[in-house]
Amino acid sequence: FLLGTEFAPPGSRAHVGAHLAYWWVMGLLLLVASAYALRSFSWRCLVLAHAPGLLVHLQLARSLPESPRFLLVASQTERAGVVLRRVFAANRAAPPEPLCLQQPPAHDGGRSTISQLWRRDLRRSTVVIGLTQGVCTMTFYAITFDDRLGWRDRVP
Repeated sequence: FLLGTEFAPPGSRAHVGAHLAYWWVMGLLLLVASAYALRSFSWRCLVLAHAPGLLVHLQLARSLPESPRFLLVASQTERAGVVLRRVFAANRAAPPEPLCLQQPPAHDGGRSTISQLWRRDLRRSTVVIGLTQGVCTMTFYAITFDDRLGWRDRVP
């Protein structure tokens, strides 16, 4: 989520993060659906069905550049510039010239708290994402551990 939101403008990061969270939930729903569809087979079939996606994600993780913000915090301004220029090139856009990179300001020391999720502007998203995550999790485990589906008969 962090790398996805890092390239978004500060005013759009919450929306980008929410969209990423929704796709995460869609993946959970896919997992639930495939677990249900494969319930008459061994659990190994479920693992094999999702292995290609895991391999794709592992390859993508290796190909992603280091976060420009992390590089700036680590005082690696040149590397951050190279990464940003590659991002601009991949998007067929020209970076602003000169590309002025500054080290991010130090953290103000303020702490984030759980109670901030219940602010008026975040309350609806907190409830929707929480309920969706909870329903997906309960459905997945209900299917997985339901004795009537015969899972225990197939576990060695």
